[in-house]
Amino acid sequence: MAPLKAPAILAAAPPALLRWARFLGSVSDDERAEVAKEDPMIDQAMDALRSLSANPETRSAAMSREEALMLYQMDIDAANEQGIQKGFEKGIEKGIEKGFEKGFEKGRMQTLAYAVICVLASKGADVTQQLRDIIEGCGDADRLDRWLVRASTMNPGDVFHAD
Repeated sequence: MAPLKAPAILAAAPPALLRWARFLGSVSDDERAEVAKEDPMIDQAMDALRSLSANPETRSAAMSREEALMLYQMDIDAANEQGIQKGFEKGIEKGIEKGFEKGFEKGRMQTLAYAVICVLASKGADVTQQLRDIIEGCGDADRLDRWLVRASTMNPGDVFHAD
């Protein structure tokens, strides 16, 4: 692990603050000891760290806390992964549902349009390409239903108006 680099704002900081930043950012005991030689307060902090590190109960508590933090982070990561997976599954489920609904509705529109055209043709109406395009391009099921009823009640020779 590389030592931390001081942000630019620390360039104007007092020397004592810079020493503390170096001390807290150091990676090895040798680096900390070097900084501790420059400042009596940091030297006292270094002694306190050594004392705490030598105490088996304190070390055990620190290790337990570190393990607890790692387990907590693992739980958080697992929960996030589980949430992402559930969201993904729900998204796929909704997508399939919406796709089915759209496909069903599109098929219904095509079937109604085809029925209108077939009935018109069976009644002898002139089904031009323009009329076919209007009927096939209609996306309103109610209108297509009305046209189907109108077409089925036409008399031979009547002119059909798609309005």
